[in-house]
Amino acid sequence: MQLTSLFVLGAALGAMAAPSHHAHSHAHRSVHERAVYYKGAKGKVGTPASTTTSSAAAPAATTASAAPAAASSASSSAAAPAFCQGKSKRATLADITSVGNTGTADNYGCNIMVVDNSLVNKYDYTAQYTNVADEPYEVVLGLKIGRTGLVNGFFDSVTSFMLQPGETKTVAYEEDTQGWAAFAPNSVPKTTWGQWGGVWAEYDYASKRNNLWSGADCSSLVAASQPGLEVPGCMVCDADDASTCSKIFPGGAGVNAFIAGTAEQDGLGINKKPGPLHLHVAVGYNA
Repeated sequence: MQLTSLFVLGAALGAMAAPSHHAHSHAHRSVHERAVYYKGAKGKVGTPASTTTSSAAAPAATTASAAPAAASSASSSAAAPAFCQGKSKRATLADITSVGNTGTADNYGCNIMVVDNSLVNKYDYTAQYTNVADEPYEVVLGLKIGRTGLVNGFFDSVTSFMLQPGETKTVAYEEDTQGWAAFAPNSVPKTTWGQWGGVWAEYDYASKRNNLWSGADCSSLVAASQPGLEVPGCMVCDADDASTCSKIFPGGAGVNAFIAGTAEQDGLGINKKPGPLHLHVAVGYNA
């Protein structure tokens, strides 16, 4: 799915969503109705540019790997909070299919919520972020589309949190959310043009443009585009299929992921048919 590769040269942003050019344009990309998983767009060079979203699709890519352990939590009897405080979304389907879900007009990003770990099974689309390193990590969450409706959400953020070693946090996503999570030790750096660096976990949950296919991947395209930026480790796995993962190792090598030199590739990452998708994200992964 690859959101980060949407704009590899000259374009500083990318579309993201189910991984990649497809709907999320990698970000960055979205899963396509043809079941061809395309990379998304991240925007890695120069300054933010006004651009339109692109879309793509995605079949299944595979890669073996163990998924991070699920977070523990006490009770699962608590009620699951509603997205956007229950408010209705954009007025037209056309708006949704063109930019994906960005929340409501007065509450950008309310389609992404950090929830108690015990509620992970009460939402159809979640990601559990677990710090598997021995130092604190910051995790910054954002969308492909920015507050002004342009593909510049990679310069903004919806929320962020710190993860201590061994700690897990659960994030719930609403249908048709196209976004990313950038993370790095202690604090996520930015590029000289203001885009979030670190390593990215990209996702596109139930893309309406792509017949409700979902996708996810790890990407280091942004960090790899600027000398001096560290590339931490990342592993994203389908919680229901531990053999299907996207991995990036510290320093930039990877498996089934978007690393330096892969911006124009498609078919990488996790591609899932319509239905719930629960991801395990190993923050600070190091095999």
